[in-house]
Amino acid sequence: RRFQLAYDIDSIARTNVSQVELWVTTNQGRQWQKWGRDEDCQSPLEVEVTNPGTYGFRIVVVSNQGLAGNTPTPGATADLWVTVDRTSPQAKLLSVQTGHGSRAGHLVIRWRASDRHLAARPITLHVSESSQGPWTLIAAGLENTSEHAWRPPATIARRIHLRIEVRDAAGNLSRDQTASPVDVRSAAPRGRIRGFQPLEENKTTTASQAVDRRNHQRFDFDRRGTR
Repeated sequence: RRFQLAYDIDSIARTNVSQVELWVTTNQGRQWQKWGRDEDCQSPLEVEVTNPGTYGFRIVVVSNQGLAGNTPTPGATADLWVTVDRTSPQAKLLSVQTGHGSRAGHLVIRWRASDRHLAARPITLHVSESSQGPWTLIAAGLENTSEHAWRPPATIARRIHLRIEVRDAAGNLSRDQTASPVDVRSAAPRGRIRGFQPLEENKTTTASQAVDRRNHQRFDFDRRGTR
């Protein structure tokens, strides 16, 4: 992986600089080695690394008279730490369920995401009518809280697919999506009659049930003393 390191040179005119050496540690400063030098002695300095890991960098400036700054010794602190990560994070959609209570009318999307260096807000969710896309954004920059309650819009298709994207601090990206479509009707609001209360002027009225064989609906009222 290639990247650039920006640096400043203090206490000496740039025209009096003969070398800018780059020193590196790969074991938290226990050992240092000279990595190379900046040929034009001007920031930035281009670096290429081949192996993943955490690298610590320092520069040593050498003047035209051969006077050099202190080279880093064991235990010295790096000016800058860079972690090279080529491992994609783990991303898995676990379930999509109907919300209840304060989440009524929502679909609760649950996932599992893990990595040694996840981004600060690594989760993005998308929806599509097809498993092949195109994908429409549900939410981006979510924290890794393992779930998100989403209210589907009224215009959405009856059956949908969901996708999760997980990004780590190095920019590596993983995706996962539902294996089969989700029926959005499960999130639609529902209701049912749960009781009977007569009006003040009809206190003699009580509720009972009888079967109307013609339409299979149950609507019958008994009145005391009258059938």
